[in-house]
Amino acid sequence: MLRIIYLLFLISKFYLVYLLSKRGLVQYPSHKLIKKFFEDAGGAFVKFGQILALRVDVLPKNFSLELFDLFDNYKPFSYEYVKQIFREELGVYPEKIFKYFEKVPFAAASFAQVHGAKLKSGEVVVVKIQRPDVNQKIAFDFFVIEILAFIADIFFKLEALPWVQFAKEFKVWTQKELDYQIEAENMQKIYNNLLLNKVTDIVIPKIYHRISTKKILVQDYIDGVPLSRVLREMRKGNLDADKLKKMNIDIKKTPTVMISEIMREYFIDGFFHADPHPGNILLLKNGRIGLIDFGIVGESAPQKSAFKKFILAGGRSKYEKDPKIY
Repeated sequence: MLRIIYLLFLISKFYLVYLLSKRGLVQYPSHKLIKKFFEDAGGAFVKFGQILALRVDVLPKNFSLELFDLFDNYKPFSYEYVKQIFREELGVYPEKIFKYFEKVPFAAASFAQVHGAKLKSGEVVVVKIQRPDVNQKIAFDFFVIEILAFIADIFFKLEALPWVQFAKEFKVWTQKELDYQIEAENMQKIYNNLLLNKVTDIVIPKIYHRISTKKILVQDYIDGVPLSRVLREMRKGNLDADKLKKMNIDIKKTPTVMISEIMREYFIDGFFHADPHPGNILLLKNGRIGLIDFGIVGESAPQKSAFKKFILAGGRSKYEKDPKIY
C-alpha cells in the first residue's frame, strides 16, 4: 500500500513540474524529467525505462539517449540483505561457499546487484543477487504502469505499438526474468549451442548450477566493458574508436559480430537472446563480444520456413507481412 501511495505522489509531483515547465515557470526539459521519474520510482519503472531507451520508434532520439543512463549506476542494497538472501536460499552465508566474496557490489540494477567472488576451487565468478522483496514491489508497479499505459493510449497514441500492449508484454517478460533458475537454463542452452557450433567470437559465462537458485545466480567472470558504458562515454566525448583500439577493443567490428550472432542463433539454433541491450553486451579484446543476462529469450519459427521467408522478404525489399510470402 505504501508503494502505491509513493508512486501516486511521484506521478503528481512530476506532472506538476511538467505543467510548470510547459508554462515556462521552471526550466526542466521533458527528456530529463522522464528519466528522473523512472530513477525515483525504481523497481519495474527502471526496467520499463531501459526498454523504452531502445525503442527509437517509440520515443524521440533525445529521450532515448537520456534514458540510456538507466542501464548503470543504480543504488545498491546492503550486505546484510545479501547475507539474508543467501541464508534463505542456500542455508549458509557467502563466506561458507566462497574463498573470497566482495561485500560491495561492482554493479547494481533495478532488480539485482552483482558481486565479485572467488570459489574455493579458484575460479573467479560473479554473483547476481535479487533485490529484497522485489516481487512484491513490482506487483504494485505493474498495476500503476497498466493504468498509465491506458491513459497514454488515449492522449499519446503510438503507431508502432499500443501502450497497453507494450505494458502487457513488459509484464510477461519481467515476471520470467525474476526466476534465475530459468535464466540459468536459458544460458546453459545457448552456451551449449556455441560449443556445438564452435563459435569463437561470442563468449557466454559458465553457470554454477549447484550454488544457483531462484534468487542467486553464480557464473564465470567475463573481463569486458559494457557497451552501455562505452556509448555513454563516447557521447560525452571521453572515448572514441582510436582510444578503444588502444584498449584492444574494436568498436567498428562490434555490429558485424553482434548481427552475425543474432542471425545464427535465430536461424541455426532456433533459440536466441531476446534482450541484447547495451547493458547486456560486453566488449572484449580482439573484437569478441560477451553476452550476459538471459532472463528473456525467444524461439524462432521452424528454421527452413523462417529462413525462406527472410530471404524472400529481403529479395523483394519488403519486410512487412506479405501474403505472397506468408
